[in-house]
Amino acid sequence: MAKIESQRLNWIRHNQKSIKAEKYKVIVDALSSDTEIIPGCLTILPPIIYGSPRWYAKEFQDAMALVRVKGKPDFFLTFTCNPNWPEIKGSIFEGQQTHQRPDIIARVFHMKVEALLTDILKYDILGHVDAFVMVKETQKRHLPHIHMLITMVPRDKPRTSTDIDRVVSAEIPDKETNPELHRIVTSHMIHGPCGQWNRDSPCMVDRKCSKDYPKQLRQDTCFSDNSYPLHGFTLSGHFGLPEPNPLHDHNQTPRIIQHEIEHNMEELLANITRTENRLNHEQQTVIKTVMESVVKGLGKMIALDASGGTGKTFILCHILDKVRAEGKVALATAASGIAATLLPKGTTFHSRTKCPLILTDESTCSVSEHDSTATLIRMTHLMVVDEVTMMDRRALEAADRTFQWLRGSAKPFGGITMVFSGDWRQILTVVPHGSHIEIIGRSCKSSYLWKNVETLRLTENMRISQAAEHQQAEEEFARFLLDLGEAKIPVVPEEGEFANKLNDTLTIPGDKLKDIVHWVYEDMLANISSPTWLCERVILCPTNSEVDIVNEYMTKIFPGEEHVCNSVDTADSEGHHMYPTEFLNTLCPSGMPPHRITLKVGMVIMLLRNFDQQNGHCNGSRYIIEQILPHLLVAKSVIGVNAGRALLIPQITLIPSDNIFPFTLRWKQFPVRPCFAMTVNKSQGQSLQRVGVSCTRDFFSHGQFYVAASRVGRSNRLRILVVNVAFVCAENCRKRTMTSVEFPEVRTALICI
Repeated sequence: MAKIESQRLNWIRHNQKSIKAEKYKVIVDALSSDTEIIPGCLTILPPIIYGSPRWYAKEFQDAMALVRVKGKPDFFLTFTCNPNWPEIKGSIFEGQQTHQRPDIIARVFHMKVEALLTDILKYDILGHVDAFVMVKETQKRHLPHIHMLITMVPRDKPRTSTDIDRVVSAEIPDKETNPELHRIVTSHMIHGPCGQWNRDSPCMVDRKCSKDYPKQLRQDTCFSDNSYPLHGFTLSGHFGLPEPNPLHDHNQTPRIIQHEIEHNMEELLANITRTENRLNHEQQTVIKTVMESVVKGLGKMIALDASGGTGKTFILCHILDKVRAEGKVALATAASGIAATLLPKGTTFHSRTKCPLILTDESTCSVSEHDSTATLIRMTHLMVVDEVTMMDRRALEAADRTFQWLRGSAKPFGGITMVFSGDWRQILTVVPHGSHIEIIGRSCKSSYLWKNVETLRLTENMRISQAAEHQQAEEEFARFLLDLGEAKIPVVPEEGEFANKLNDTLTIPGDKLKDIVHWVYEDMLANISSPTWLCERVILCPTNSEVDIVNEYMTKIFPGEEHVCNSVDTADSEGHHMYPTEFLNTLCPSGMPPHRITLKVGMVIMLLRNFDQQNGHCNGSRYIIEQILPHLLVAKSVIGVNAGRALLIPQITLIPSDNIFPFTLRWKQFPVRPCFAMTVNKSQGQSLQRVGVSCTRDFFSHGQFYVAASRVGRSNRLRILVVNVAFVCAENCRKRTMTSVEFPEVRTALICI
């Protein structure tokens, strides 16, 4: 069907001049005039195309013609597919769900409709049919249904309430005399409860049932000239029948909720059993504290302070598994997409809570009282927020206000147990052009919420215990990282207030960019056929300008044919003609790809936009290019949770989130950039096998040097190149110090307000 429609559309596209259409009056006027202009619309879809506007208009006119000739319809019939039909259940494979086989559902439903039409049109179960109109619709959650308007011949038209009651029944059949019909009616045809019995029912609009239930008790059916008849109801206005749980119904449950409540219990229990034997005492204490708050409904706020290698992600996954295994809702969120992919069913905090991107001290989340996100928040028992150190306190406060309102509780976050995890030695939230005080003021520790937070710490490094053969060296490296993060590294006063003295074993011999490139990508030509080898190593730089220099150098020496991709830049404003294209091409706002990207098949790229977070395709993910097409990149991930998955990356229109120009810049380009090197900020949350830190200028923000050094687990996988100017190799340029900025106030809880 799709191929046939595609061929039809292709023919129409190439024959527009011969199938133009216009209103009758316009054609008559054109024929009566001397003009040589041929009337008609150049782009139309004729009514033979199913679902086109003209097809709908034609079908509507046909239906109204039946009304004019045969009279108003007598019966309105709705027939809905049931996924529990034995014909469907018996045709799917073991372990499959019905929504995974839309082909079987469509076939079975079509046969059922044909059987229904046979009963109505051939066997006259309603009487002799004079005309009918039918439309088939498919619900967004895969189940089809039909609506049918039926017009009877004059002798069989329902004219009295008795005639209607003969066809339509609003009564529950007797369970003893007709048990099968009783089961069907009570399972599928009872509305509610709603109204005062259930304010959260999906049918509730403006605090009343949109279907006008419960209906008034009536002994007889009453006619109405311009609406449906009021059927006789022998049930009272109360709802006495049990209501199926909509959260276990695939067809009713919103996908956002379904994703969070459906789990593979066997896999959860296996994960719990496998990890419980590997927990140390500190980790067991954290898990016990969190589970006690969840089970008893204490609604605690718990901060987990953990440096790299102490098993933070390991126990967060364990806690999420335990809560979900008990049938409770646990939401896994993180400040960044990369960090979210490390948690089961993780997503970003902003995406899950609908927190605004532009924050104020009075911001709230964009969640309405009746949408699916609000329902999910009311059901939630635990929320994990990873990498909280990178978050703006105003985002947490906005979520707190929203959760309290939705859950009707004055407790912090409406009584949800919150787990905030992160390493306060790492990079804090980014404040453009912000001062030391402004950055600390945006930190979550400066929030009014933090005074009620219980802080737990993990100090035992799991990486050391797993590498006994290198234990002494790794203990020294772990101690170096902690001292670096806590500003305990000796300083060289003559070099500057924050100039840290580096160990000679961590600095790389040489002063040129090629020295660190050759160390990180050693024997690149011999290993270029291994995508994993390429993606497990990177060069880190403090700024984007240094990153661009390294990537440009690496792209030139990387073997392969160059493909240059230029962006299409436009200015959206009244005076857009004032900005020449050449000027727009020179702009490169933060978070945007460059105007000119040089790509080669096999090279490493980084995604700059979230494409599919559930499958790991998010901002900051790294890929290998497999194919370069004019308007499409075919890339493949080789490490991480989405290893082996391919991604099609199209050119898309990008708009900078921070509008620093007097116009709106629209930037059509591939949302990628070469990634032999990346900024330290982008690397936060990633684990790598070999890292080189190229510093042609000093670090400028809290935790940057610590983050760069802690991306690897062993000292022999880290090297640092410190020079004054890139590509300069002079003995007087060599330094053994590196400026690292740390804010000691952030590592304490004394700044809470």
